[in-house]
Amino acid sequence: METTVIISTLFRLAKVFDDMGKLLFKAHLDVPLTFDRAQSQALLRRNNRLEFSYQQLKTSKIKLLNQLLATAGADPYLWAKLRRLQALDVASLAAVQANPQFNRQRKINRLKQLIINLQNEKINESTVLTKQALAYLYHIAPDKVAATSKPGPILADPFDSRAFKMDMMALNYLDQYFNVQELQYYVKYLVFIHAHQAAEAVIHYDARTVLPNAEQTGFSAVAYYVTLNRQSYTYISYKGTEGTMDDPRIKSFTQRLDNYVRESYQDWKYNIDAMLIGNTENDEQLQLARRFTRYVVRRVRRINPATIIYGLGHSLGGILCRRSNYWMNRLMVAIP
Repeated sequence: METTVIISTLFRLAKVFDDMGKLLFKAHLDVPLTFDRAQSQALLRRNNRLEFSYQQLKTSKIKLLNQLLATAGADPYLWAKLRRLQALDVASLAAVQANPQFNRQRKINRLKQLIINLQNEKINESTVLTKQALAYLYHIAPDKVAATSKPGPILADPFDSRAFKMDMMALNYLDQYFNVQELQYYVKYLVFIHAHQAAEAVIHYDARTVLPNAEQTGFSAVAYYVTLNRQSYTYISYKGTEGTMDDPRIKSFTQRLDNYVRESYQDWKYNIDAMLIGNTENDEQLQLARRFTRYVVRRVRRINPATIIYGLGHSLGGILCRRSNYWMNRLMVAIP
């Protein structure tokens, strides 16, 4: 299979995972309808449509993945990503067999089963793997990715794209799937996809590397220095309330649970103590956010004093972003 065909197939596979994510969101939205007798009468037909959509997406996913596996084995990096996608697909099928349909075909049970099936697809990790493969191909064959992707408006500043800002914030919650080189490739890929320009360089800063005590307090943030047409941009992204059981770097279930509880506790303790109650004696995360911001600003301005600095944050990250914005040109703060 030619590289352009592989790229096209990967774009189609990424669209399938995106549609699965939207379908999971729709399924969750329908759950409250099952508790209203009048509304639930129409839910059976809606279940049929949701289940049909899932089966169609599942079939497309398997077909596209098999096409890629059959022809893209020469490159070890691509092969490793595709094999991981295949392993996730096999695991999702095994999970369905291990967790059979509910005995009673009530509307809520069918909806619950659909949600379980979609969750077993590991949509986040699958999406990341697919886009990592595309980012890698963009690194080694940018012209072919450009020729295959959908054309869009050329933006002088990637920050003008809301989709770019949202993807950069989402990357904060997916960093467990990346190494440093993959992050650099991925940020360049995001700049191209959303701004349709080629980033010349990417430098990555991680607060938990820069500040040794950041992990103990639960604080997490990253920054990316990007050069584009001789203009540099810096994006400082503050992570919000976190905690995940799906970290592939941690093999032990007990360790994953311990990590999830510890991270969630640290963030919610800070939310309540410092943000809600206003206890300034326990504002370690805010102080670390300001220290990290100062560190990044000093570093990037040594490289280019004219770099444009932006802040990104959601939830707790939005508060930290807003309170550390002294040196920033613009903010993207999403606070629910």
